[in-house]
Amino acid sequence: MAIKQLTDSEAANLAGTNDAATGVPFPALNASGWAYDYLRSLQRLLDVSPSDLAVVEVDTAANHAGVLPGSCAFGDYPGGTGSTPAVTTLADDDTTYIWAESDGSNGVQINSATDATGWPTTAHIKLAEVTMASGAITQITDRRGRQHNPALAAAVADIPTPASATAEDCANTINALLAALRTAGLIAP
Repeated sequence: MAIKQLTDSEAANLAGTNDAATGVPFPALNASGWAYDYLRSLQRLLDVSPSDLAVVEVDTAANHAGVLPGSCAFGDYPGGTGSTPAVTTLADDDTTYIWAESDGSNGVQINSATDATGWPTTAHIKLAEVTMASGAITQITDRRGRQHNPALAAAVADIPTPASATAEDCANTINALLAALRTAGLIAP
């Protein structure tokens, strides 16, 4: 389902105001420095997005992957990057599945297996699929949005990138994202 976009007139009426539910500012049309307001708005929206537990490449070894700190249904995870990466067994010339699961005491543990083994059959949250080839990570496919918060993933699927760098286009995109989040019940109407 596509989300109805604002007309130019409706977007112009938002310019220079703040969204009532979230306080996110809509940049004023043709105002100097509008890009800063746009970037602040994007950062605020990203702060409410499911960005916890991202899988990242680390520089400790080619077959290691890190998981950034975060929270999920199983509890809190302090992060596994730097000198203690979360996954140290990425398979070369293969794909490794990485997930979060309960550690049995209100915490999170990170586990992995190759695609031949597949995802676990016990309760877990998919984080990523990491592909290695010739001793190097060639792709990290983020799987968090598919189940970490499926309502958010579905809500934002049809949000377009601003057509140009005008305040009006940015306001349209921000409004479409806020409408999607409201429709999905992720922020107050």
